[in-house]
Amino acid sequence: MPGSARAGRAERLGCEDDGRGVWAVLTAAGWDKLVETAPGHVETVRRRLFDALTPDEVSRLGDVLSRLIIDVRYQLVGG
Repeated sequence: MPGSARAGRAERLGCEDDGRGVWAVLTAAGWDKLVETAPGHVETVRRRLFDALTPDEVSRLGDVLSRLIIDVRYQLVGG
């Protein structure tokens, strides 16, 4: 975050609900950088992660990640 803020691609905004937290918000320059770099990032993730897995393994990975998302959401809403 500090590098992105210095480069003018993001800024920190206080979190009204929790004074300890901050929101990292993309600026227009940050959004442009995200759009510019996203295709290469997606290709790298696909090549280094998904290309190494069988279709069954990708399915199981999806099941595991879905379970983790459910658990995190539960914790966030007061579980």
